[in-house]
Amino acid sequence: MPQQKEKYQQKNACGLHENVQLFLLLRLWLKNKLERSNFVSTVMTAPELAEKCKKLALEYKTLYILGCFGAPMTAKNRKRYTQNRSFNAQTDRAAKINAAGEDTFGFDCVCMIKGLLWGWRGDSSKTYGGASYASRGVPDLGSDALFRKCKDKTGDFSCVEIGEAVWRSGHIGIYIGHGLVVESTPNWADGVQITACNTKIPGYPTRNWEKHGKLPYVSYGDYSLARLRQETDLVADGKRLPTVSMEENRVHILVYLAQRRLHALGFDTGEADGVFGPVTRAAVEAYQQSRGMPETGALDQQTWQDLREEKVL
Repeated sequence: MPQQKEKYQQKNACGLHENVQLFLLLRLWLKNKLERSNFVSTVMTAPELAEKCKKLALEYKTLYILGCFGAPMTAKNRKRYTQNRSFNAQTDRAAKINAAGEDTFGFDCVCMIKGLLWGWRGDSSKTYGGASYASRGVPDLGSDALFRKCKDKTGDFSCVEIGEAVWRSGHIGIYIGHGLVVESTPNWADGVQITACNTKIPGYPTRNWEKHGKLPYVSYGDYSLARLRQETDLVADGKRLPTVSMEENRVHILVYLAQRRLHALGFDTGEADGVFGPVTRAAVEAYQQSRGMPETGALDQQTWQDLREEKVL
């Protein structure tokens, strides 16, 4: 009897051990499944999105069409979009849509963002200009719902970053730097256009936005503008500065610091945003010329060293 009891206990212990293993494996499987279901893929970087928005506003004919994410105005699409929404069917809107040629692409505000994230490339031979509906892990959401998915939402526009979504109730756009936003609206130019963000800039209409935030489908890099500002004092001695990348539209802490110093010395860099664009390059060239240095326009080691040693009042 004692032997049988011992065997029975051993058998139960083995069975319990196997059940625990199965439970742990099941829990791990459920955890992985949950993580995969919540995973959001990155479609492009913030500078890429900003550049695509800017190119769309400057290089393509566009028209504000509600519910349209980049379709060229072929006869078939003109008929479709003048019938699918009451806003588009209004006499004045329908007249504009019907007058548009096949080289004109239709967008509303949130569809501009979704269209670009879905792969829009200005191909007039494609039904949606090359975009594929609800592709690349980006869902079909309205402007308010899309903004709710953004991270780091705030009404403080002193820390707005390139490629962030800017929002007000029922409307959304993309910040492209230097106080400018790309949005699609029936106002002003009636289509995708560049506007001033919460300020007056000559040559641009002004839109007052309520908040901004980071889109979950966009990569904002290692150094956000907010982080640049927080770390300014820590790296001002140059000891912790990383290698400089001089690529256009790359947010970089050294560029941000140089912009602030150049501005203090009287050289116009525009907004200190950590982006080495044409305005910053021109300021660097002007500084180099004033100091008798080779006018390369590059923020090289010698230029940065001289900037650091300048006395700023």
